[in-house]
Amino acid sequence: MFARLARIKNLAGYLAGYIRGYIRAFGVRRCGSTWRLLHGKAGAAGDLVEVRSPEGARPIVLRHGSADARMFEFIFVWRGYEFDLGFQPRVIFDLGSNIGLSARMFAARYPNARVVAVEPERDNFSLLERNTRGCENVQCIRAAVGGRSGLAACEDPNAASDSFRFRASEEAGDLPMLSMESLIEVAGAGCPDFIKMDIEGAEAQVLGESPMNPAWMSSLRAIAVELHPPFDVKRLRELFPAATWSHESHGETELLKRLGHE
Repeated sequence: MFARLARIKNLAGYLAGYIRGYIRAFGVRRCGSTWRLLHGKAGAAGDLVEVRSPEGARPIVLRHGSADARMFEFIFVWRGYEFDLGFQPRVIFDLGSNIGLSARMFAARYPNARVVAVEPERDNFSLLERNTRGCENVQCIRAAVGGRSGLAACEDPNAASDSFRFRASEEAGDLPMLSMESLIEVAGAGCPDFIKMDIEGAEAQVLGESPMNPAWMSSLRAIAVELHPPFDVKRLRELFPAATWSHESHGETELLKRLGHE
């Protein structure tokens, strides 16, 4: 009985937070219509839907019946990437930018920063470009990110639109795979001081195998990483020790901030 009551209480708390998030993002008048656009049954799977963004700029384009609605809510309703960094970043690398929702949010939140949005999957990248059109501080690059540069191929082309995995493959690859050093060179934006990384397992290669180049690591002040097995929190803390980095858990995302960085 008590376990059931606890579940009901947790559900009530979740729903209250969900409703508050919608009202905060879209206001009382628009929150209901926005929810219906995202979750309504009208339209076929894959149909494009335009949703007015919370910052009031150009509408955001999503695919009906896809993972796009979940990602939209994570970023704009739950504010999943609105961290307290403690500084104003100058160069942001959005690795695994999907359809550009995180890049759009970063561009609005940090208008003086250069946002480099990197996404390998073709259809996602097309919407990334469309959703960031007019964002003068966003640069879009279609590539996978890995421990070393070369070619990449998609491991699971039938995966959900937010879960594609790419692997290094010189034989089957048809897409550039860039190391961090190569990405910095291609983007021409300088070394990032904030990185958001959601690259479906490739973080193990980018962080765990590639050499920690002082040129980009020395300028890095914060990094937000979504971890995928076998790369875990223990390994992340080995690479970013508590003596020099603070560690915060935000759901599935680990946020690390450099201590004492001027």
